[in-house]
This record gives sequence, structure tokens and C-alpha cells, in this order.
Amino acid sequence: MKNQRFILWLLLLPFTQIVVGQNPQLAKKYFDDAEFDKAIYEYKLLVDKFPYQDSYVLALVKSYQAVKKYEEVNKLIKKLHPQRKPQLYVYIGYNYQLQKDSLNAKKYYQKAIDLGAKKPQFVYSLGAAFQNFYLLDQALEVYKIAVKQHNKSNYYVQIAQIYAEKGDLDQMIANYLTLTEVNAAYESRIKYYLAQFITQDPEHKVNIILKNQLVERISQAPKTKWYRLLHWLYVQQKEYKKAFFQLKSLYRKNEAEISEIYHLAQTANYGKKQDEAIVIYRFVIDQATEDDVYYQELSKLALLKLDMSKILSPEFKQNIHKTFEQYRLADWSLKNKISLDLLYADFVAFHLKNPAKAIAILGDLEKMPMSKSVKASVLLKKADILLYNMRFSQALILYTQVQLDFPNNEIGHNATFKIAQASFFQGDIDWAHAQLKVVKSVSSDFIANDAIDLDLIIINNKEEADTLQLGLKKFAKAKFEIFRKNPKKSLIILDTLTQNFKGQLIYDDALWTRAQIFEQTKSFTNALQDYEAIQENKTEDLYKDDALYRMAEIYHLYLNNEMKAKELYKKIIIDYPASFWFVDARSNYRKLRGDSID
Repeated sequence: MKNQRFILWLLLLPFTQIVVGQNPQLAKKYFDDAEFDKAIYEYKLLVDKFPYQDSYVLALVKSYQAVKKYEEVNKLIKKLHPQRKPQLYVYIGYNYQLQKDSLNAKKYYQKAIDLGAKKPQFVYSLGAAFQNFYLLDQALEVYKIAVKQHNKSNYYVQIAQIYAEKGDLDQMIANYLTLTEVNAAYESRIKYYLAQFITQDPEHKVNIILKNQLVERISQAPKTKWYRLLHWLYVQQKEYKKAFFQLKSLYRKNEAEISEIYHLAQTANYGKKQDEAIVIYRFVIDQATEDDVYYQELSKLALLKLDMSKILSPEFKQNIHKTFEQYRLADWSLKNKISLDLLYADFVAFHLKNPAKAIAILGDLEKMPMSKSVKASVLLKKADILLYNMRFSQALILYTQVQLDFPNNEIGHNATFKIAQASFFQGDIDWAHAQLKVVKSVSSDFIANDAIDLDLIIINNKEEADTLQLGLKKFAKAKFEIFRKNPKKSLIILDTLTQNFKGQLIYDDALWTRAQIFEQTKSFTNALQDYEAIQENKTEDLYKDDALYRMAEIYHLYLNNEMKAKELYKKIIIDYPASFWFVDARSNYRKLRGDSID
């Protein structure tokens, strides 16, 4: 009989262990569901077994307090010896506070604080205990004592976070900045913390406080770290001109590298501030030393790309061609030489309309030693040129080859986007949509944004009454001609769309695209008409605020009509406060109004 019982015990032992192992989860579930009596039962078992597990003790204390069993809290803590774990004094103090006994509450809080002053090893647990009960002033006192008496600079983070909880943003920022001063190793972490509070809006409250404190610290002690943080703030606000000024000053004092200035230009470029990016690229080209030739070459390539993104006049094409010839005769680094030839092949195919010569250039490139990833870039460019030549199947084969060779890599994601784009141009809308969903979920912001823009067009028009997707497929042809740098052919197709598909969603897509072509070719009257038509269209449309901003910019920058520009900027501020262009519109409006802009 005893043997049978022993065997039965062995069989049941694993299940007993599982139940015990599940107690923490079960206890937490009861606590979260406010079933405090059940939570008390479970947590008592856990505390009996693990008396020094703080999370179990705290949960049991809070469960007792939730059902007003205050005496049980006192019994529990007395049994656990608060001399060994002084955070228990905080629990006792809060227990008295709940009973409206402020005298005893303060007594035990002070005991905890005094222990923190004597023994720095208790500071963190004491501060956390006070914070658990939202006793922020007491937590601050503990951390400040640690900083003052024990020189524990890392507690500035907790101090700053408590000030944030209290809504004292000035003190929050002041303590973060002080931490960078006493411990430079925290600078990157401080940027992470600050980034959670600032926005892209220079007039946001926290942005203003941070800028003012940095300027004040610079006036008191012009340290490099304050200039760098100010530069970082301007980048977050997309104020690249101001960021460049800071970085340029540091560079001239030998406290910044030309590579940093190049990367700022790249950030401005990707942030749709091409005019500011051009100024910064030119600075890199002009100021680069022999040690900086690599970034000088990259800046030259970037300027060429920006020029080639426009609709070029014959004279401009000739100038770019001369620049290419000059650069190709120079002694470039191998990696940038390959990038230069890739760009030249693109120029020859798309702007000079000579795809055969472009393919030959790429053929010569392929004979050079290069890495697998660079080889993929050559294949992608060859596929682009095949696509230009309307050899869809061959282009898709090359895109797919790169996609398969780099399945979890940015190169592969780019290839996937190009497959989607080529499929869209060909009229295979469903396959394009499927590929774009993949790209949006895995690729970088730069590729993903292009994917999102194209996918939005597809999604918005797929459910249209035009079940055969005739309008969308015709629009895809117009976009294909834009890809091929044939704006006149694209305009013919877009004209047909605006005539035959008015009232459908594709109508606004066609208007927007046509207006962009008109703007690039400086046909501003025609561009304004299309942007105005988007405004007048009664449908809910994604382009309304974009069209308003483009109209304002045309009046402001090209037609010198400041009154009309100011009116349109103001309309964006009032009607589209969530617009991507809100901050720029407000800034431009205030400048035109004559406000002093720092």
C-alpha cells in the first residue's frame, strides 16, 4: 500500500510543481482583475516561500490596502524585518497615510530617507518604493541626497523622470543636461530621453525650453557638447539651415568632421529640404581636404542626382553631360567610381535616350572587381534601363534575382519595390499591391515612403466603381512615362484621365501628377489651375493640404505675390493643423507677416 502511495506521489509531483510555478501569473491576474481576496491568498503563499522577493511583497501590501486590511500590512512588514529592507518603511508609512495618520506616515518616510543618506546601496530601492506609491517629493529627496552626498551622478536620470511626472519640464531638462555635463557617456541616452518629449515643431513647449537652456549654457560656458545638442535639436526640428550653422562653426574649430556635414546634407535631402541640402553639399565639396575626398565625391554624386531628378532643358542636359565627362576623367575611389558610372548610365539612358550605350557602360562596369552588393546595384540599374526600354520580362527577371540573393537586406527590399513598380506600370495592379505590402513592413523609411505613396494610390482606387481598373491602369501608364523621363507623353495621358474620369478618385491623382509636371517645367499658371481644381473637388482627398502648400510656395517663391502666399499658408494653419506642412506653413506665414523669427 505504501509503495502504491509513493508511486502515486511521484506521478502527481510534476503537476504539483506546475501549479506552484503558475502562482505568480495567477496572483498577478487576480490583482489586475481587482479580485484582491484571491490575490491575497496567492501572494501570501508566494511571500511565505520567497520573503525577500520585492514584487510579491509589494503586491501583497497593495492587495491588503485595497481591502483596507491595514493591520495585516503592519504584521507582514514586522515579520519581514524592515531594518534589512528599508523600503518596507515606505510601505508602513504609506499604510499610515491611507489611514489619515500623517504623523506616523512622515515618521516612517523619514526613517527611509535617513537610511538612504547613510547607506547609498539602499537609494535605488528606496526611490523606487516611493515612486511606487507616487510619493514623488520623497523619492526626489532620496535621489538628491545620493547625488549630493555620495556623488551618484546616474541618479540624475531618475530625478529628471520624476520632474517629468510632476510636469516640471524645466527641471526635467535641466537635470538631463547636468547629467551630460558630469558624465559624457550619457549623451546618447539623454538624446533618447529628450526625443520622447520634443517634436518637429520648433514652437512646441519642450523644444523651446530645451533650446533656451542650451543657449544659456553656451553663453555661460561655450562647450562643444552644448553646440552639438543644439545642432541635434535643430535636426529633430528639420531646421537644417540652423543645424548646418552649428556644425559649420564646430568644423572651423576642428571639433567636427566633414563626414558629419555630409550626413547632415543627406538628412536634409531625405527630409525634402533639397535647397538646404544643396548648400551643405557644396560646402563639403569646397572645404574637403585630401583626407575628405571620399565625402567630396559623394557630395558631387548627390548634386548630380538632384539635378537629374528634374525635367531638364537641352542646355542643362549638356552642362550635366560635361560634368560627367569631367568627373569620369578624374581619379575617383573605386566605390565612388562605380557609383559615378551607374549614375552616368542612368543619365545616358533616361535623359540622352540612349539605352544601348547605357547597357554597354554597365557591361564594362561588370568586368571590374566588386562586392556582391555592388554587383546587385549594377543589376538593378540594368533592370531599370531594360524597363525604360519596355522589356518588362527581362527587367523583372533581374529584379527578382536581386530580391532572392538579398532576402533580408535593404538591397532586396529595394528590388521588391522595383518589382511592385514595374508590375504597376505593366497594369498588374494586384501583384503590385501584394509586393508593396511586403516592402512597407520591412524596409527603411526612404524606400517604405515610396511604397506607401504608390500603395495608397492603388488602395484608394481599387474599390472604385471602375471595376476593370481602367482609370488606374491608364494612370499607371502616365507614371511609367514619368519614370522614362517623358513628361510630354505623360501629360497627354493625364489630360485624357482628367477629361474622362472626373468624379472618380483617380481624377485627383491625375491632377496632382500633372500639376507636379507643370511646376517642374515652370508652367506655374497651369500648375495653379490643377492645384485649385483639387481644392474645389468635393471628395475627401489626400492631396488637399499638399496642393495648398504648393500653391502658397508658387506664389511666394516664383510669382512674388506675398499677399496670396500668406493667405494660403494661413489656410493650412487653420484648416489642416495635422498636415505634414503645418510647421513650414506657420513659419513662412510669420516671416511674411513680419514676425521676428529666431
